[in-house]
Amino acid sequence: MKNGLTLLELLLFIWKEKKVLIIIILITLLSGYLYDHNQKNYKSILHIESLYEKDNFQSLKDFKHFFLNQDNFSNWKKLNDNFSLKFNDISDHTSDENLPYTIKNKFININGSEIIVNSKDKNIISETYSYSQFTNKKLSNFYLSELNKKILFIDEKVNEFKIQKSLYIKELAEEVAKIAESSDTSKFTFTYDDNMSLADKARNDLFDATSQFQILTKIINLHGGIIKVKFPTPPSKIISSQRIYFLSIIISIAINLLYLTLKFYIPQLKQKKPNLSL
Repeated sequence: MKNGLTLLELLLFIWKEKKVLIIIILITLLSGYLYDHNQKNYKSILHIESLYEKDNFQSLKDFKHFFLNQDNFSNWKKLNDNFSLKFNDISDHTSDENLPYTIKNKFININGSEIIVNSKDKNIISETYSYSQFTNKKLSNFYLSELNKKILFIDEKVNEFKIQKSLYIKELAEEVAKIAESSDTSKFTFTYDDNMSLADKARNDLFDATSQFQILTKIINLHGGIIKVKFPTPPSKIISSQRIYFLSIIISIAINLLYLTLKFYIPQLKQKKPNLSL
């Protein structure tokens, strides 16, 4: 046997083993086809964006908070008892770093701007969209309610400023300014000149709160909520067919190379094995 292998000898050797090589290729491609055909997990993405320009980051954050709230989900479920989506199917990806994309029937909120649905059941995608719309309405009503409470409170105090003529006016004004900055609705912040009187600051807060209420009302009437929930993308397989077949071809090439290497070199090693017999 020669120490080297010529190109002609290699081609002849491959031709001799062609049946085995073809069988390996067919088996790997068939395995890829079966995996692709039986792949039942689907993926869809719902893009969300804030329409409330004053604080779009906070509104997306609040949407996420409502979205992951069990009481909010229960209220939606009461209206859609026939839906199969469960609260346990929902996961906050940012608080569960080890959660893989391939977990069955999980839908994952990522960075507050996308809702990714991974499920064997395509109906989960439309149900997720329904729950997102419900959450959007609840959040929008909450924003309007909180702003309205602030408007009523500040308006009441402003009227007191007009009536009161004593030093108690200053105490009332300080109370208004303090509550306007530290209330539960601190997301609705207001700006004013430091040289303004406390009473004028309260009036300015009232004007800004009323303006924001009108803006939010207009957004909700036009778009149905302060968050725009885009329709889900068409469900696609977790791993594309092209990728599966490409990997199948790569695997078949690797197996064939390993087979040819072992088939050619093992006989050579046996021939070169030293004779230890006397």
